[in-house]
Amino acid sequence: MGDRQAESTAAAVQQLRNLRDAFADSKRCVETLQTAKAGDPMLIPLTSSLYVPGRIKQLDTVMVDVGTGYFVEKETDQAVELLNRKIQQCQKFIDEHSKQQEQKK
Repeated sequence: MGDRQAESTAAAVQQLRNLRDAFADSKRCVETLQTAKAGDPMLIPLTSSLYVPGRIKQLDTVMVDVGTGYFVEKETDQAVELLNRKIQQCQKFIDEHSKQQEQKK
């Protein structure tokens, strides 16, 4: 395997790991929300580094990013299932890329 191809594959695997970890973080947040109560305080992100205080109003649904800037409303159980599928899909791709990389060494 050429150095460029190896670097490209390693970068792709790292991006997939980052994406998998982001899905896992989202899943943990939804699971935490499932145990919350209406009126509980929370911080609402306006940007990645700016938050405002708020209170939980609705607990049964969340908005989930399904890709390319589209969001859909899902019940929390459905959101966890979707995120689990995305995590598994990323892990499958990571495993496939890693296996290919090992075979070409």
